Amino acid sequence: MGLRHKRGRREAGKTGAAARVLTLLAAVLAVGAAGAGQPGVRVEDAFLRLTLPTLPAAGYMRLRNTTGETVVLMGASSPACGRIMMHETVAGAMRRIDRVRVPAHGEVRFAPGGIHLMCMSPATALTAEARVPVTLSFETGAPVTAFFAVQAIGK
Repeated sequence: MGLRHKRGRREAGKTGAAARVLTLLAAVLAVGAAGAGQPGVRVEDAFLRLTLPTLPAAGYMRLRNTTGETVVLMGASSPACGRIMMHETVAGAMRRIDRVRVPAHGEVRFAPGGIHLMCMSPATALTAEARVPVTLSFETGAPVTAFFAVQAIGK
């Protein structure tokens, strides 16, 4: 009976250690999904919407600023895109923009029919269900890298 009891405690200890490792891994992945880099700037709900493999993909997200100062997004880059441009749709026409101001304690939504990213010359590896890194560059402070989920059109 004593041997069996010790073995049970050892097995329970292994299970507890595995649970702690999984919890730590989940926390690390959550930080990577939300964006790491500039303190107080968070990227949420980020995704790229594919059209056709050779056409640009549109990028959407919520860019949240939890600081007391306005932050200014100046551009973006990704190994999955030849280049990334920022656009805004106004009265049905798309125009290129060179900066996006995110107010103190505010957010800007990048959404269809409004401000969005355009992944020009997408890499051939850009397929639905993939996750690609996108690095956002700001006027001041460190860049923020977040993973964007790739979605097929119509999702």
